[in-house]
Amino acid sequence: QKAEEDRIAAEEAALQAEYEAEGRAEEERLRKIQEEKDRKKQKQKDKVERQKKEGTYMTKKQKEKARLAAQRLEAMKAAGMVPVVTKKKKEPEPEPEPEPEVQEEEVEEEANEKEEEEDD
Repeated sequence: QKAEEDRIAAEEAALQAEYEAEGRAEEERLRKIQEEKDRKKQKQKDKVERQKKEGTYMTKKQKEKARLAAQRLEAMKAAGMVPVVTKKKKEPEPEPEPEPEVQEEEVEEEANEKEEEEDD
């Protein structure tokens, strides 16, 4: 009788321990899922913040409006209503010639001439 009760108690204890282990495993799994969701939300929030700083952030409505405008423009181009603009290659600008170096003597002579003119 006593041995049977001990066996039943041991089985119950084993079942209880197994149940608790499953509960902890489930809690851990849910915690990891929540952390992953939080990480994704933070990543999206950082992306939006970066786009706002760069001035490229657009709401869904703004994106849709831009997409429709581009679609209308393409239709107008296809109908010949808007001329198709091609980018022309810019000719390289000639490099500016370096300014001639002014020697100190010339600067002194000019200063002396100005002083003489002021004295007159």
